[in-house]
Amino acid sequence: MPTNHRNRRLVLAALLGIAALGIGTAADAAGYSVQFNASRLRAKPDLVIRSFHLKRWGHCKVNQPVFTFQVTVANIGHAPSPAIPGKAMVQVKDQHHINWGNGALLGAIVPGGSRTVNVPVYYLQPDPAHMTAAAPHPFRAFVDPLHLVSESNEGNNASRVIKVDPRHVCHAAGKTSALGAHSLVSTHKLQ
Repeated sequence: MPTNHRNRRLVLAALLGIAALGIGTAADAAGYSVQFNASRLRAKPDLVIRSFHLKRWGHCKVNQPVFTFQVTVANIGHAPSPAIPGKAMVQVKDQHHINWGNGALLGAIVPGGSRTVNVPVYYLQPDPAHMTAAAPHPFRAFVDPLHLVSESNEGNNASRVIKVDPRHVCHAAGKTSALGAHSLVSTHKLQ
């Protein structure tokens, strides 16, 4: 039986460890008890796109962003989401069957918190004609596209679609022009 505070702390730590394994309530002979809610161990983050919009137009030039989106990600779960260094945790992609888009890093988010990132989408060098021929482009934002974070709900990681039409600035494939009017952006709810 513990005889001093240090020993009692060690016993309580051991009891907490036992309770954390899901045994429930643990007690020692001196009457100290620890009750642990095992559901707290199973708490997970839940990342969602809180907002997604076109932030600014860029330039229809090689190696330049044609437009930049702003994405706000919220953690509506009960545990912090970790930062994943070196991995694009937010992605914005054209929903046509072509790899046009970009990603951004995202730091840790506490439960109830949010972070906002800017995602530039660059001139499409491999297929410049796609920028005008396939317009308007349905862009969608995704959080945790590679499923690197274990979440309580993996099915709510996509935004609504935003259609962006750069034809008014990229008059022909490869032609250089400054982008302008925001009026050529529309939003559509998820179906």
